[in-house]
Amino acid sequence: MLARGEAQPEIVTNYRDKLTADTRFNKSQLSSLSARNPVLVFSVPPKCGSRTLLLVAMSLTKAGNNDSFREITTLVDFKIVEKGSIQQKFNYINSAIAQADTPAFLYTHAYYIPYEKELGMDLNHEIDKTVIRISIIRDPFERKVSHYYYSRFRDSEPETKEELVWRNSLKTINTESYDECVRRGRPECVAELFQVRLITQFCGYEKGCKKANRVSLERAKENVKNHFLIVGIMEEYEEFIKLLEKMLPELFKGSIEQYKQVMKSERESSMKTTNKIKPENSTIDKVKHLMRYDYEFYNFIKERFQEQKKKYL
Repeated sequence: MLARGEAQPEIVTNYRDKLTADTRFNKSQLSSLSARNPVLVFSVPPKCGSRTLLLVAMSLTKAGNNDSFREITTLVDFKIVEKGSIQQKFNYINSAIAQADTPAFLYTHAYYIPYEKELGMDLNHEIDKTVIRISIIRDPFERKVSHYYYSRFRDSEPETKEELVWRNSLKTINTESYDECVRRGRPECVAELFQVRLITQFCGYEKGCKKANRVSLERAKENVKNHFLIVGIMEEYEEFIKLLEKMLPELFKGSIEQYKQVMKSERESSMKTTNKIKPENSTIDKVKHLMRYDYEFYNFIKERFQEQKKKYL
């Protein structure tokens, strides 16, 4: 954690009261949001197409057709994001925000972490930075199956150092199909924790967030309402990009054209999970029932996303 007295960023927190993400704010408010030394935190679950937006951000920077991002940083240190203490995760993300050269794009799979202002800390000094959270999710079952096969077969992208550390951390895994994994009742496929991954992403690192219940679900919903400007859905990726361009024009002007170029590129094709087998209907029915809380959350996000589309697109 930064020492008391060090400069701290402004954190845009309760959007419903300040720059609400529930479709009630105007163009001038959005413009001021993205203009004040923004740090965009793209906190997203794995296997939701997040690397596509990362490529779009990189393309905007290379194209030089607007100010876009001066800094693009991936916060994927496995030892911290997956295995570190909550305090280590907090320090890792908060330091990156404080040190970012704005406008900045920070990409991470870390769960929701409250920043210092959200924790109610008494800060002596501040700097003129605005933190904006965005994310994207997909159908919970489809995400789970994609992640299952990715952990075994990956995609065609070169393996990074961080991915190698992650894969080496996995217990010995077999190459049985997802259907067989479910039939054998393996924890990876049917244990409670693995059925609430979307909720956990937005609920956070508290113990209660690992349980599939009404409390963790409602906490995740409140965090989205209060702390995320946009949460898109992968099934409507182009609409997600359009919404970013409309709501954050200083950062994403020209992004839809860059997105179309990215989708035609070999790089995009290389990021698709390989050797993925379509599950049987019986598997789909069984696992979707186990994921009922994640689906309620997913439907909440879809409804919110549709409301934002109606207002801005």
